[in-house]
Amino acid sequence: METCGAAHHWARTFQAQGHEVKRLPPQHVRPSVRRNKTDRADASALLEADRCGDLPPVPVKTVDQQGLQGLHRVRSAWMATRTDRINTTRGLLRKFAPSTPASPPLSNNSASRPNGGPRSSG
Repeated sequence: METCGAAHHWARTFQAQGHEVKRLPPQHVRPSVRRNKTDRADASALLEADRCGDLPPVPVKTVDQQGLQGLHRVRSAWMATRTDRINTTRGLLRKFAPSTPASPPLSNNSASRPNGGPRSSG
Protein backbone atom coordinates (compact mmCIF):
# COMPACT_ATOMS: atom_id res chain seq x y z
CA MET A 1 0.00 0.00 0.00
CA GLU A 2 1.29 3.46 -0.86
CA THR A 3 1.45 5.82 2.09
CA CYS A 4 -1.11 8.61 1.90
CA GLY A 5 -3.48 10.49 4.21
CA ALA A 6 -5.76 7.60 5.17
CA ALA A 7 -3.22 4.80 4.79
CA HIS A 8 -2.65 4.47 8.54
CA HIS A 9 -6.36 3.92 9.13
CA TRP A 10 -6.62 1.32 6.39
CA ALA A 11 -3.43 -0.41 7.51
CA ARG A 12 -4.78 -0.71 11.08
CA THR A 13 -8.10 -2.01 9.71
CA PHE A 14 -6.42 -4.65 7.53
CA GLN A 15 -4.05 -5.68 10.33
CA ALA A 16 -7.03 -6.17 12.64
CA GLN A 17 -8.46 -8.56 10.03
CA GLY A 18 -5.23 -10.57 10.07
CA HIS A 19 -3.56 -9.25 6.91
CA GLU A 20 0.10 -8.37 6.68
CA VAL A 21 0.40 -4.73 5.62
CA LYS A 22 3.47 -3.27 3.95
CA ARG A 23 3.34 0.46 3.35
CA LEU A 24 5.76 2.04 0.88
CA PRO A 25 6.86 5.69 0.83
CA PRO A 26 5.29 7.54 -2.13
CA GLN A 27 8.57 9.22 -3.13
CA HIS A 28 9.96 5.75 -3.93
CA VAL A 29 6.81 4.49 -5.67
CA ARG A 30 6.28 7.50 -7.94
CA PRO A 31 9.40 6.89 -10.12
CA SER A 32 8.00 3.46 -10.97
CA VAL A 33 4.81 4.90 -12.54
CA ARG A 34 5.34 4.78 -16.30
CA ARG A 35 2.04 6.21 -17.51
CA ASN A 36 -0.64 8.59 -16.37
CA LYS A 37 -1.92 8.25 -12.83
CA THR A 38 -4.55 5.53 -12.90
CA ASP A 39 -5.36 2.78 -10.43
CA ARG A 40 -3.82 0.19 -12.75
CA ALA A 41 -0.62 2.21 -13.21
CA ASP A 42 -0.41 2.79 -9.44
CA ALA A 43 -0.84 -0.90 -8.69
CA SER A 44 1.85 -1.78 -11.21
CA ALA A 45 4.21 0.81 -9.72
CA LEU A 46 3.57 -0.51 -6.21
CA LEU A 47 4.44 -4.03 -7.29
CA GLU A 48 7.58 -2.88 -9.08
CA ALA A 49 8.70 -0.76 -6.12
CA ASP A 50 8.03 -3.64 -3.72
CA ARG A 51 10.13 -6.00 -5.84
CA CYS A 52 13.18 -3.74 -5.41
CA GLY A 53 13.51 -5.13 -1.91
CA ASP A 54 15.69 -2.34 -0.55
CA LEU A 55 12.80 0.01 0.27
CA PRO A 56 12.20 0.33 3.99
CA PRO A 57 8.47 0.01 4.78
CA VAL A 58 6.74 2.85 6.58
CA PRO A 59 5.59 1.76 10.06
CA VAL A 60 1.86 1.95 10.82
CA LYS A 61 1.07 4.73 13.30
CA THR A 62 -1.29 4.23 16.21
CA VAL A 63 -4.27 6.51 16.72
CA ASP A 64 -2.37 8.28 19.52
CA GLN A 65 0.65 8.86 17.29
CA GLN A 66 -1.55 10.30 14.56
CA GLY A 67 -3.30 12.55 17.06
CA LEU A 68 0.00 13.88 18.37
CA GLN A 69 1.22 14.49 14.83
CA GLY A 70 -1.99 16.42 14.13
CA LEU A 71 -1.42 18.60 17.19
CA HIS A 72 2.12 19.35 16.00
CA ARG A 73 0.79 20.34 12.57
CA VAL A 74 -1.81 22.66 14.10
CA ARG A 75 0.88 24.26 16.29
CA SER A 76 3.20 24.71 13.30
CA ALA A 77 0.42 26.36 11.30
CA TRP A 78 -0.47 28.57 14.27
CA MET A 79 3.16 29.65 14.69
CA ALA A 80 3.54 30.29 10.96
CA THR A 81 0.66 32.78 11.02
CA ARG A 82 1.73 34.35 14.33
CA THR A 83 3.46 37.37 12.77
CA ASP A 84 0.50 38.04 10.52
CA ARG A 85 -1.90 37.95 13.47
CA ILE A 86 0.37 40.23 15.54
CA ASN A 87 0.65 42.74 12.68
CA THR A 88 -3.11 42.74 12.12
CA THR A 89 -3.79 43.27 15.83
CA ARG A 90 -1.14 46.01 16.01
CA GLY A 91 -2.70 47.77 13.02
CA LEU A 92 -6.14 47.66 14.60
CA LEU A 93 -4.83 48.90 17.96
CA ARG A 94 -2.95 51.78 16.32
CA LYS A 95 -6.27 53.12 15.07
CA PHE A 96 -7.22 53.65 18.71
CA ALA A 97 -3.83 54.16 20.36
CA PRO A 98 -1.03 55.33 18.04
CA SER A 99 1.65 54.44 20.60
CA THR A 100 1.22 50.67 20.24
CA PRO A 101 4.57 48.93 20.94
CA ALA A 102 6.32 47.22 18.04
CA SER A 103 7.60 44.10 19.82
CA PRO A 104 5.31 41.04 19.91
CA PRO A 105 5.36 40.41 23.71
CA LEU A 106 4.47 44.02 24.49
CA SER A 107 1.76 44.05 21.82
CA ASN A 108 0.14 41.00 23.38
CA ASN A 109 0.31 42.47 26.90
CA SER A 110 -0.94 45.94 25.96
CA ALA A 111 -3.91 44.45 24.12
CA SER A 112 -5.20 42.94 27.35
CA ARG A 113 -5.08 46.30 29.21
CA PRO A 114 -7.69 49.01 28.61
CA ASN A 115 -6.32 51.69 26.25
CA GLY A 116 -2.89 50.06 26.36
CA GLY A 117 -2.36 51.66 29.78
CA PRO A 118 0.41 50.89 32.23
CA ARG A 119 0.57 47.61 34.05
CA SER A 120 -1.04 47.36 37.43
CA SER A 121 1.39 46.98 40.33
CA GLY A 122 -0.65 44.40 42.17
